[in-house]
Amino acid sequence: MSHRIYLPLTGAELADLVTERRLEGPRAAYAVTDALRSAVPDGDDDDLEYVAMAAAADASWQSRRDGDRPRRVVVAADVSAIDAVSGEHPAEVVVAHGVVWRNVASAHVDTADVTAAEAESDDAPDLAWFATQELATLV
Repeated sequence: MSHRIYLPLTGAELADLVTERRLEGPRAAYAVTDALRSAVPDGDDDDLEYVAMAAAADASWQSRRDGDRPRRVVVAADVSAIDAVSGEHPAEVVVAHGVVWRNVASAHVDTADVTAAEAESDDAPDLAWFATQELATLV
């Protein structure tokens, strides 16, 4: 069975993914989990995927380091196994193995720099969708 995960990345990690064609594991990620389904009982699959992606965007923002552009970066990928964790968010999971390029589905990235107030707001700007063949233009 395949699981869609949302990986919170920094710009440097996205560049590594594009160059190396893989990300080493284990990695924190977000996905539709049983805990998320319980937390959002009226949510359909699209709603739950959006909640998981938004949580990954928040984690991306929090993981930025000095010198990183003020943008949120989330990569969607399909993996064979995830481990749910009892973290701060019900969609939080760990991917024990690396993520290889062929399993990357897309990226979701801010197209312009955002402020902390924008990124941390309930009305944060939507992330733009990028196909895998476009990822090199983002780094």
